Amino acid sequence: MLCQELSKEGFGRSSSLAPDSTLSLSGIPHGVRQIRIYEVDHPATQAWKRQRLAEAQIALPPWLILVPVDFERDDVGEKLVAAGFQQNSPAFFTWLRVVPYLTPDAIGRTLDYISSIQNSEVVFDYMEPPEAFSEELRQIEKARAEQLERIGERSDTRFEPAGIAAILRSHGFCDVEDINFQEIASRFGRAVQGLAPGHAGLHVVHAKH
Repeated sequence: MLCQELSKEGFGRSSSLAPDSTLSLSGIPHGVRQIRIYEVDHPATQAWKRQRLAEAQIALPPWLILVPVDFERDDVGEKLVAAGFQQNSPAFFTWLRVVPYLTPDAIGRTLDYISSIQNSEVVFDYMEPPEAFSEELRQIEKARAEQLERIGERSDTRFEPAGIAAILRSHGFCDVEDINFQEIASRFGRAVQGLAPGHAGLHVVHAKH
């Protein structure tokens, strides 16, 4: 998860809640480097990133704070605050490639925390249940699930669009935009890395609190 703090004048901090996220340090515009970015990731993955940076002799920039969090066990808010995150300002959370890998309880707790911050926003993705797919896509999804299982991962938390909208409303989010695979492909096309028919059940949501 990337979490960006927002000051009254505009963007001031960002947080990423993304277990497998990668961040290009050299690819961030100069102006953006004036903000503080909190990247939340699994402790083991954060340790691996720090090791790779050390091996490459790349210093962690002062505007980037890595926050190790296990979404299933840890309190996201407590971990962010301990890292210096200020909860009294609006914040923008980027939470991509995470939700399908978490339990509903962990998802709910994280949304609880995001919604506790006044004027917060979140962008995240989710997958529809396989029952919504064609037979061909169900087979692709089955093969993908088996591949994940072989490496000790899971991706079994799914939502119907109406269901995710209801969950967000229950957490106090009132402005929700949900775009599906076809809309993503139409808007962004080849600019979306790795977009393939196997992602046909993919949705991306932007919600404001």
